[in-house]
Amino acid sequence: MVFVVDQMNSFNYTFSMSVSSEIDEYRLLLNQVINQLDSIIYEIEDYTLNPRSRLKEFHDLKFDAIPILRKLKDARKYAKHSYNHYE
Repeated sequence: MVFVVDQMNSFNYTFSMSVSSEIDEYRLLLNQVINQLDSIIYEIEDYTLNPRSRLKEFHDLKFDAIPILRKLKDARKYAKHSYNHYE
């Protein structure tokens, strides 16, 4: 009986370590995604919000970027929620 209990404890420990390592890897991936989204958002905002000597058609780009930025910021928000959930 003691042998069976020891095996179960060993299994639980191994399973726990495996799940913990999977969660750590997932959180690392989410952190990388968040950083990449931050970078993309910054690039788009910098390009569309900072005026430079551009053609008249440039103003259309600002309006085109708004829904893209909104979706990217939503994706970042959900990735942050997921990251914090597994803390």
